[in-house]
Amino acid sequence: MKKLWVFIAGMLALALANAQSSDFQVLDASAEQVKIRVVNDAKLYSIALTAGSQTYEAGLLSNEKGDVHWANGATFLVGSSMPLPKSFGVGAMQLVAGTEIVFTEFGAPAGFAPEQVMILTEPKAKPIYLRKP
Repeated sequence: MKKLWVFIAGMLALALANAQSSDFQVLDASAEQVKIRVVNDAKLYSIALTAGSQTYEAGLLSNEKGDVHWANGATFLVGSSMPLPKSFGVGAMQLVAGTEIVFTEFGAPAGFAPEQVMILTEPKAKPIYLRKP
């Protein structure tokens, strides 16, 4: 019986991890920019490019489709460009399904080849890793 509960707990944890990662879809990723689509309403605090032990966080975002709502109540309309909330120490952005955002200003060196996109939904959240397309 104990093994069954361990199995069920493991499957639940896996389902929660998959549900979280399915909130975002990477449309395009390079060392210069990442474009994502929000699949389900979600929070987003920061985004970074990773390869091995190298990590480069985005500095700016531009919303191409849908509005971006910051934790402090500010709303940024389509076409707005702004620093990420982490830059100001404010809470995560609220994003609705269908929103498309382009992230830039990663500061990666020439020749950097990203392997994954890392998303934090809150300052101390477990990272979500997505493969680039």
